[in-house]
Amino acid sequence: MRNILAFLLCLALLAGSGATAFAANFADVENGEYYSEAVFSLAERGWIGGYEDGTFRPTAPITRAEFAVILVNVLGLDTEGPFEKTFRDVPKTHWSYKFVSAAADAGFISGYPDGKFQPERNVSYNEAITMIVASKGYTFEELGGVYPTSFTNKARDLGILNTCAILSDDPATRANIACLVCDSVKSDNGQDCFHYATGDYRVFIERTGFYEEIDTENLYMDMVLTVENDSAYTFHLSPAEFALYVDGKLMPVSDEGYEMMGLLKPATYAAPGKTMRIHLVYLMPKDYTAFTLQMDLINTGTGKADGEPKAEYAR
Repeated sequence: MRNILAFLLCLALLAGSGATAFAANFADVENGEYYSEAVFSLAERGWIGGYEDGTFRPTAPITRAEFAVILVNVLGLDTEGPFEKTFRDVPKTHWSYKFVSAAADAGFISGYPDGKFQPERNVSYNEAITMIVASKGYTFEELGGVYPTSFTNKARDLGILNTCAILSDDPATRANIACLVCDSVKSDNGQDCFHYATGDYRVFIERTGFYEEIDTENLYMDMVLTVENDSAYTFHLSPAEFALYVDGKLMPVSDEGYEMMGLLKPATYAAPGKTMRIHLVYLMPKDYTAFTLQMDLINTGTGKADGEPKAEYAR
């Protein structure tokens, strides 16, 4: 079950002063906050939502039922039933019944000795971390049988606490829950980051895992490119500036992949002093052994290429 988190997660979105073709927006979540990309990422996929007034309310608590729904959505679990495990305070008429029951059947949530789940109680940081670690297949007994230390230690080892390292029985906030979930996905999928820097700009590539299977031989892979542009010039960002070689073979950017993932094929720019992020979606064979992404970033102020950084990954 430890591979159950091998699903598609797009961690970044267009931000800054350029296009916002597929961005999720909340009136109270500003770009640059430590939790903003995690919140936007979950919202883009429909795994977490905002409120009718256009806010996300990042500091608000989240209930145990709401958190179960997020994990079930992220994991893509079957919510149709029938279910073997249910709770007497989460009947079929309860709005979260299918999600809570699916999570219980999957084995990463449990109730109390009285047979209740207490769906409306706020989930604590320790409880949320325990549920995430359990969703990866780790059991109480296997980890040493000490709650919550066994789970929080494993979470630290797995990188789940990279962004939010709060360990307490205090109610977890919506913003920090988003961070925990996104860090969990990245760690489970073995995210690789590539960094390229000059005096004027920095490039980050995230292989965010990232696969959507098409058939028995092919898949779509999504990577995210971030450019932090501190120069006085504009840098063009488009899939045309990137060449992906898989086992030595040039792979085309996939128009169908963007459509399938609900994204628009980006063609935007990193304005002076701004940060821009775009998705790079490719069609590639499932049995690849290594790939190289080569970039040719064009400084439109000078009309020349400012570098050809490469990101290389082996499977």
